[in-house]
Amino acid sequence: MGATGGDAPDAAVLDAQSGDGTAGGGAGGPDGGAPDSVVAGASGRGGGAAAAAAGATGAAGAGGAAADPLEVDVYLLGGQSNATGQGYIKNYPPGLVPNPAVHIYHSGAPHLDSGAAANSWIPLRQASESPDRYGPEIGFGNEIQKLYPARKIYIIKHAHSGTSLFQDWVPGATSSDSGAFGPQFTVFVTTVNGGLKGLRDQGLHPVIRGMLWQQGEADADAGGTTAQQYGQNLKAFIARVRQQWSSPTMLFIYGYVYPPPNTGAGRDAVRLAERNLDQDSGNALAVSRAFVVETDDLSQRANDPGTPLPSDHIHFGSAGQLELGKRMADKVRDHWLLP
Repeated sequence: MGATGGDAPDAAVLDAQSGDGTAGGGAGGPDGGAPDSVVAGASGRGGGAAAAAAGATGAAGAGGAAADPLEVDVYLLGGQSNATGQGYIKNYPPGLVPNPAVHIYHSGAPHLDSGAAANSWIPLRQASESPDRYGPEIGFGNEIQKLYPARKIYIIKHAHSGTSLFQDWVPGATSSDSGAFGPQFTVFVTTVNGGLKGLRDQGLHPVIRGMLWQQGEADADAGGTTAQQYGQNLKAFIARVRQQWSSPTMLFIYGYVYPPPNTGAGRDAVRLAERNLDQDSGNALAVSRAFVVETDDLSQRANDPGTPLPSDHIHFGSAGQLELGKRMADKVRDHWLLP
């Protein structure tokens, strides 16, 4: 099957889905400065050896407030079109309201358009390619605040449809290697640094707890060596994100790409890498404190009520985006291990 460009107009997406390319995922294709130093979550203040090893803060009780009253929990969110988000606000379940206690800071056009000010801290709201759509930030923000009601939650998001890890999100060899950054990693660094500075300017003490990542379709569609190298590239990316913000124990939570009925050699290579990178895979590629989220059963845009794209089996639909965010929050709960 051919490629679905997440950047492309809806008609173009439908046209692309009728193709027969096999390099990537099946019913679709690619969605169409100096680092700030952030103390990682492994301070272990009063948390005991197990909690400190897990990167916990030593807060008193699951969901308890941080020992430092000015400390706030920061989560980074990045990737391509399933990270920008293809859920539609009109399909919010009854009663769903983004929790205003959670705050979000996102990059601006042409990447994300929330209908509110970009590159500033605002109460949680959708931040996708257009103001009528949302990504994992809504489900994640609501769920993580429910899991940790006494903690202050902040999300920094930069994502852009159709972008690859092997080219667009290249993180360079070190934090000082900015000349080798891919264009999306460059914007990501600027966005994260801006968000952290904004919190510090408020007198807060931001601590990066984890990163949420939903990406890989573009690398799968490239096929061949690029798809085969996705695991090594993502492993290097995780290491660099942790290095960039001096957060060596931050969680890295990511979801499988290209759910069924998609098929293809490139798709299979990327998904195998995603499985092997999980800390608990037992594979030599495994990365400490990196965990994959199951996505094959999530609703797809093809199944959305009144969907404009009844053949789109690449992008998670409205309910799927909410559940993806929730599952990412549950992974944080499972592996952060607050004492």
